[in-house]
Amino acid sequence: MRDKGLIEIPRGEVKSVVFTDEGLQRAKDLFEQMFGKART
Repeated sequence: MRDKGLIEIPRGEVKSVVFTDEGLQRAKDLFEQMFGKART
């Protein structure tokens, strides 16, 4: 996913990742396709 520009380069031994703005939007779009519109 990092090579596609959807997550930022993790630093150290962190067990989580940070979405780029594009990656976050794509995740939201896919969530809505799979589960319906998210409530915010």
